[in-house]
Amino acid sequence: MIDLGSTEFLIRVQSLPEKDFELYSSWLFDEWEASVERALSIPDYYISLVIEEGSISGRAKIAAVAGAIYMGVANYGGFVSGLQTIHSQVKYVNSLLFENAKAPFDCTKSNVKVKNSGGAISSLNSLFRKVQKGVLTVEEAMFQVMKIFGEEGENVPGFVEQLERELNNLPRYPKQLSFIDADVYECEELVGDIKADRPSRERSPKPIPVSQQYRIEIWRESKKSKKQVKFSRN
Repeated sequence: MIDLGSTEFLIRVQSLPEKDFELYSSWLFDEWEASVERALSIPDYYISLVIEEGSISGRAKIAAVAGAIYMGVANYGGFVSGLQTIHSQVKYVNSLLFENAKAPFDCTKSNVKVKNSGGAISSLNSLFRKVQKGVLTVEEAMFQVMKIFGEEGENVPGFVEQLERELNNLPRYPKQLSFIDADVYECEELVGDIKADRPSRERSPKPIPVSQQYRIEIWRESKKSKKQVKFSRN
């Protein structure tokens, strides 16, 4: 299973009663799942959402097998543009998840934080840019590709070969621009109490003390599989 992207968030609010926490978690997963099904153009995927209470913290993940990614990319005009489109779709649905997660609460910017990670497609996009700039050769990039996809990628007919062809066919940036064209890195997106005028020190969030903290994990192994729910108390 290949990681397509994940989102972590923290909402500093009062602890929820157990029943309300269960209803909130189930509602949030269902809303997120519906947006994934509408927006993500790959035939099958794995999704999981973990919510912990006392504040509300969550982690959502979208993943897929290499074959499903390959089929999704084939719906677009080019391999690279297809990967970028799927990457944008994952970012979009995870941004909706965060907006829904904080919607029931009266939140200010200082009370919320979110961090998005781009997964394997983000790593591929970075490799494409480095090949275009001459930072990596195609052979070096393919070595990194195989570290990302491993045997799973090799088992999909044409997948690895198509990636190598795309890397070879990428337009190269003129060498004279290399001094002014700095490397672009895929950064984690951070939203929260960040001061623009001075560097901020990362502080551990201080959850509101509660006598019992709840944790719910909800996931689907595939689009057609049964929704699984696991409830626990910390």
